[in-house]
Amino acid sequence: MLPKAELHLHLEGAASPGLVRRLAARHGMTLPADLFDAKGEFAWTNFLHFLKVYDVASTVIKTAQDYRDVTYEYLKACAAEGAIYVELMSSPDHAAAAGLSYQGHLDGIVQGIEDARAETGIE
Repeated sequence: MLPKAELHLHLEGAASPGLVRRLAARHGMTLPADLFDAKGEFAWTNFLHFLKVYDVASTVIKTAQDYRDVTYEYLKACAAEGAIYVELMSSPDHAAAAGLSYQGHLDGIVQGIEDARAETGIE
């Protein structure tokens, strides 16, 4: 397997369709039917539509546990694909809009990193 690097990833956009559904269920949220295509993947047609889908999907990330889950699942997937470097960023503004403190947002991310490291052995 060729080593890979993931550059410039927005954490709020890293949640898989399955995780977005699980987080929505966790929070009792109903997602728009047209958010996903017939295969269950995110449905978007052009860049502006992609941004709309991104915004809707990211609304399910509301708690430190949500940030932990997104971080953990994403890093676990990167490790499985042979990534040796991951550069990610998050949006404290998104967390604040969801009612999460800056510290809660960071705590969730750090916990996700620690859990992914423990499970995969990545550094």
